[in-house]
Amino acid sequence: MMTNRLTAFAASMLLAATFLFAQDAPKTRDTLFSVINVAGNCQVQRPTLSAFEPAVAKMYPLGTLVRVAKDSKIILSYANNYYEFTLTGPGEVMVAAGDDNKPLQLIVPQGKLRISFVSSTLDGDVTIDTPGLTTQPGPNAIMELDVVREKDSLISSTLTLERGSARLSGPQYVIPVLKVGCSLRVTAAQDRSLTRITGLLGEFPVSIDNNTEIATEYTMKPNAAVKISRQFSPVSGREGVSVLIINDNGIGHASYAFVPGDPDLYTKGSLRTVLEDEKPEEETEPPPPAIQPVAPRPVTPSAPVATPEGEDDMSLDADMEFTF
Repeated sequence: MMTNRLTAFAASMLLAATFLFAQDAPKTRDTLFSVINVAGNCQVQRPTLSAFEPAVAKMYPLGTLVRVAKDSKIILSYANNYYEFTLTGPGEVMVAAGDDNKPLQLIVPQGKLRISFVSSTLDGDVTIDTPGLTTQPGPNAIMELDVVREKDSLISSTLTLERGSARLSGPQYVIPVLKVGCSLRVTAAQDRSLTRITGLLGEFPVSIDNNTEIATEYTMKPNAAVKISRQFSPVSGREGVSVLIINDNGIGHASYAFVPGDPDLYTKGSLRTVLEDEKPEEETEPPPPAIQPVAPRPVTPSAPVATPEGEDDMSLDADMEFTF
């Protein structure tokens, strides 16, 4: 009888642990997400189709592109409503699978969207990606994201945080925390040759890679900017990175350049300087054979040689330099 009671108690504890574990972040990757509610003109384009169709309250496969018209709204959920968020248009979002640590990825190619999360347990599990910018919203975060395609293959992403907090990152930079009321614009080239961060509202810290274990720290303010340029060395093919920090008064704060992964290639100058340091040693030709001076003919005492007046002595001087 005692054994049966212990077995029942162990089973109940295992069931309780299983229930608590299920309330934690989802450990399995779902391949579908749900449309809970649609208000206004919203459409979806499933990954296997080439055309959009009206969005309805049902499940769709990950990889579906969601289009929300102006003044329209759609509520989506993922992982049995563990992640729930609202999109307010106009704009487009692709709902995709993230990596192992980030179950869900929202890719915003264009548009001006208001994204509202209602999950109080959300803590970096979802990423919102635009060119040059990855945003990890915190619990109950609300943000406005405006993605515009500019000329010269540039794409600008303007993010304003209305509620909660967020962590932002991109190539060679991290913004560990963005608080309510802060706004910035990240302009990126499609070929990754340029990333420019501009402060618009509020103050927030930014950490910039400098090829050492301790990153460069700077506090962004309105009108301050960080410009990160990249180009490949014609010699080694490796990427060189240059950083220019401009304060809110338009005055240069710092500038440096480096080659990622090579601590010896770092300079406070231009990117050209650090890339020129990679040039191989030029092959030098062996020096030409030395010219041996011709010994003068012996002169007998019976026939002395006199130098005529007005003529210089043309004998070889040991200090004379020759150019070949």
